[in-house]
Amino acid sequence: MQTRVLFIRSDVKLAGPGRLMLSSALALRAIGVDVIFATSGGAMVSDIESAGFVHLTLPYLAVGKRSIIGMLRTAWVLHQIVRQSRITVIHSYNAHAGLVAVLARYLNRTRQFNTVHGNGHEKLLRFMPFKLIAVSQSVSDKLQEFGVPKSKIRVIYNATLDDSFILPDRAAFDKLQMVRAEITPFTFISVAIFTGQKGHAEVLDAVSEYQTRTNAKPIRMVFVGDGPQQAAIKDYAAQLGLEDILHFEGASDNVSMHLDCSHAFIHLAEMETFGMVIAEANARGLPVIAANVGGIPEVLENGATGVLVDRENAKEVANVMARFVDDQDLTIQYGWSGAQRAAKLFQTKNMSVDLHGLYHDPWKVE
Repeated sequence: MQTRVLFIRSDVKLAGPGRLMLSSALALRAIGVDVIFATSGGAMVSDIESAGFVHLTLPYLAVGKRSIIGMLRTAWVLHQIVRQSRITVIHSYNAHAGLVAVLARYLNRTRQFNTVHGNGHEKLLRFMPFKLIAVSQSVSDKLQEFGVPKSKIRVIYNATLDDSFILPDRAAFDKLQMVRAEITPFTFISVAIFTGQKGHAEVLDAVSEYQTRTNAKPIRMVFVGDGPQQAAIKDYAAQLGLEDILHFEGASDNVSMHLDCSHAFIHLAEMETFGMVIAEANARGLPVIAANVGGIPEVLENGATGVLVDRENAKEVANVMARFVDDQDLTIQYGWSGAQRAAKLFQTKNMSVDLHGLYHDPWKVE
């Protein structure tokens, strides 16, 4: 029987979980798996439908409409969807959607899984009667700290690199390095939404510290992304006197273009359960400076594809920045190692194979 999967979540905004759902659906479809979406809506619905997927709107999944009656109504609708669409697997992407799906699947012979991003509901998830997919070992460890049995958890990396990000061979890497060699000054780049938690202020502190170094070579700092705290970061940059070396590019649908015009990537977020932006930067052959938090050490191999740092130690970060600026051989070494590692571990097709295998054999011992 063909595998038919129902992806369910409270909403599909532009942030990580929504993008992960769409990337996963595309990868699963490529290996013959049908996917249907059910959420309360969100900015990514148009992307989902444009990609050819069916999206079913369930209003009571929305955070502001949650209630016992709403859960029961949604569970009944889900039961009908599962039966009429011959769904074989329900894959939820947050705890509330997972709970509603539990109520629905008891009326059907349907397997259920829930992807966990580490969003603070780990205590609740220990009681859920379904397999949990942790997006990193860091998330798995946190689940176990809250009493979830290890046997109930499967780690499948939140890896959504498609072919457009992957450098196919050393020749492609070297060609890109020749382009970068013509770009001056040395350019650091950060890609993140301005939420106040992605480390933009800490990056500015490090840049400011770098500028105080004796004989510091010129640099440029590029921020890609938008968000509610962008204005505050611009104000802080002005206070530090960094306007001349900073460039705010705004949101972009072509992140790889910006990465290809830079020499190194820097990401000092408070927390990342995985750190997909680091995998993307490595995939484009960039050495990375990143905060030693959460799942980031699983993506960045310290001393091989970049350097892990204390995000609050501006002097430490500035010292690594200076090493990158002064040592081209080091940045090339880290960049090529990162490109190879990303191609091997973080391609979407790897994730789709892991998911498909889990759907068919959920209790297989790794």
